Amino acid sequence: MIRATTYRLYPGTLRQAQFLARIAGANRYVWNWAIGLNDDRMRAWKEGRGEKPSVNFFSLGLEFTALRASAGHEWLRDLPYAEVRYALKRYADAMREAIRCRRGFPKRKFAEQRRDSFAIPHAPKLRDGRLLVPARHTSQTCHRCGHVAAENRPTQAEFRCVSCGHAGNADVNAALNILRRGLSLMDAEGGNRGGRAFSSA
Repeated sequence: MIRATTYRLYPGTLRQAQFLARIAGANRYVWNWAIGLNDDRMRAWKEGRGEKPSVNFFSLGLEFTALRASAGHEWLRDLPYAEVRYALKRYADAMREAIRCRRGFPKRKFAEQRRDSFAIPHAPKLRDGRLLVPARHTSQTCHRCGHVAAENRPTQAEFRCVSCGHAGNADVNAALNILRRGLSLMDAEGGNRGGRAFSSA
C-alpha cells in the first residue's frame, strides 16, 4: 500500500521559496522540540518526578497547540497548522518503531543535513503536473479570521484585516489562503490518504 508520494516543488518566486522553507524549518523545529520535551520528561520520570511521558500523536498534538499559543512562538501561528503539526505524527511513528526495536530512536534534524521538506496530511489534487487552487479573493481574505474585504489590502505589499486587526505581508497572507483552500479541495476530492511529502528544493 502506498502511504506517501514525494513531489519536488519549483517555486515561481523567491518569496514562495522562502515561505516553503519556513514551513520546512518549522517542521524541523517541532521535531527537535518533541525530542527535547520527551528527553526532559523521561529524565524527570526516572528521577521519580512526574509521570512517564506519552509519545502518541494525540498527546503531542495537544502539546503542540499549547506551544503554538505560547509567548515567543507567535511565528508558528503564521504558518499552516496541519502541515507543521504533522511533524509530530512522523515523530510519534518513529518512536513507536524504536520502542518495538525495529529502528533506532529519532535524532535531531539540522538544516544542512538534507533538503528542505515537509508533509501535507492530505491527498493532493494534481492536473497536468499542477495543483490547481482557485485564487478568487485569496488576496483579500484574512487567513487568521476569514474576513473578506477589499479594505484588508491597503497597499500592494501590506495586508491589514479590518475585522480582527491581523497585519502582515500581503503575499504571505494570500499564500496561506491558497494552501488552506488547496487542502480543502483535497479533502473534498478524496479524503485523507496519508501524508504527502513535499520538498521545496
